[in-house]
Amino acid sequence: MIGSRNRSTASGNMENINRIVEGTVIEGVIRSESNLRIDGEFTGELITKGRLVVGPKGKIQGNVHCLCCDVEGILEGEVTVLELLAMKATSTVKGDL
Repeated sequence: MIGSRNRSTASGNMENINRIVEGTVIEGVIRSESNLRIDGEFTGELITKGRLVVGPKGKIQGNVHCLCCDVEGILEGEVTVLELLAMKATSTVKGDL
């Protein structure tokens, strides 16, 4: 088909983005093979092999382990970033980095 692209649905595909939208509150454990954006609230353990983005209204409390992280909102807890951590002017980060 003209213009179609073969998109992999494999779990390691970094084009996939998981989103927790504003107004959503989740407690527990999240494990993801792909990128994750938090605009709501999450409390617990978050592990992703991709990029984590904490949006301007996003809030995470707990343990985080990710490849890269962009923080615009609130991130509290023990944070392990394997490559790049970017904190915007609007971010609040408390805990062990």
